[in-house]
Amino acid sequence: MEIQCEIDETFGFKTKSIMHNHSWYEGPVLHLGELSIPAETISNCVIAYMKESLLEKLDKRLEETADIKKMINEQLKLYATNYLVNRKPDLYFNGQLTEVQSSLFREDETDIHLDLWLEMSAKISDEPIAFDVQSTPVFFWAEEKKIKNSQKIDIELSYVGLAKLLMTEINGQEIGGKTFELNSIHIRNTSQLEIKAHMIEPIAGIITFTGMPYLAQAEQKIYLDNLDIDIDANNFIYKLSSPIIEKILRNQIIKLIPFDPLPHFKGYMTKIPQIQLYNNRISLIPSFSAFKIEHLQFGDKSLVCTLGLDDAELDVVV
Repeated sequence: MEIQCEIDETFGFKTKSIMHNHSWYEGPVLHLGELSIPAETISNCVIAYMKESLLEKLDKRLEETADIKKMINEQLKLYATNYLVNRKPDLYFNGQLTEVQSSLFREDETDIHLDLWLEMSAKISDEPIAFDVQSTPVFFWAEEKKIKNSQKIDIELSYVGLAKLLMTEINGQEIGGKTFELNSIHIRNTSQLEIKAHMIEPIAGIITFTGMPYLAQAEQKIYLDNLDIDIDANNFIYKLSSPIIEKILRNQIIKLIPFDPLPHFKGYMTKIPQIQLYNNRISLIPSFSAFKIEHLQFGDKSLVCTLGLDDAELDVVV
């Protein structure tokens, strides 16, 4: 049996089924009371006579049941709508598919593979979106494998979420021989970035960091201009210690600048899971060779950046 299939630009699915040959594992027998007559020749004639109408019904049934666009939207709703890709901090993936290019099936000893190149808008954020994402993708067959392709992915971290992440990283850490403990952090961006923290240890008070961070595109590192640290201690004894704490923190920040964010992003990107569909019968395996920061900006309420993923592919294993 050969089933030729075609998918058009709108994911319309058509098949042409052809039966080239058939053979019997066990020849059919017609029973007439106690008499049994081999009926293989008659059965072959019936199959030859009926096969055209049977194959037409098969094609019609396949086309009715294989609503590819519906299948895509169902899977996008499951795996590209507020899909949790990381814990602590919670990071959600959302995607909108615009185009699919597909190669032909290829086989190895154990699996059937299909390479797909996807054009999509993708976003990772620490807050789930509150609206439905609609996708109306188009489809093309790829005549040859793309030599080079890149996928952009937006990342948005709210200042509230970033403050929680900083709290987790700082609390309990020993810096310059002092153990630091913070009760809260608030971040805002006016003419420059301001981080205000309520410190419990090593002294009690409010510590405020201000500065102007920016991305050096060629180096892929973040620099900080106009750094200023101010400590408003709760009492006179603590005020005497403030210059010491300020010096410790300034020296620590200077050591971290320029800051390389790529290893931190890589830790999250490599955690993007494989997706199993239809009771684990189909695996979707995302991959990329390298990535870089194409844009980074500290906005009014969040940090927004765009990553470019080189050789981004989705391998479909059946």
